[in-house]
Amino acid sequence: MKHAWKISGWYLFVVGIIHNVVGVLVLQEVLRDIWNAGLINSVSDQMDRNAAFWFLFTGFLFIYFGLQWQEHIRRYQEPLSKFSAWGLTAIVVSGLIIMPVSGFWIVLPLCFIMLYPHYSKAASA
Repeated sequence: MKHAWKISGWYLFVVGIIHNVVGVLVLQEVLRDIWNAGLINSVSDQMDRNAAFWFLFTGFLFIYFGLQWQEHIRRYQEPLSKFSAWGLTAIVVSGLIIMPVSGFWIVLPLCFIMLYPHYSKAASA
């Protein structure tokens, strides 16, 4: 776990890929409806389409931020900030409280991975 932070961006990237693969598999019918409606302004106030859009959009955000985080780690050879680690932790814990039967559990280990270098240094100093 000591150096797991070095791949924490890749972890979030993979979570995003998994998120979208699951979304496409589970939401096939709804996504087909969106596609058949012509994409442009095809979501509007239909709850199933909104849920499908936001599910996939969230996955793409995980992919994007995972790549950004990994680039930061590669460039600066340091973990993400304590603020970023605690911010993600707050989001994940909030999600787990509101929706305990969800994929938030897969991101919880990432929170520990991101927090570890900030507190292991303080403990060993």
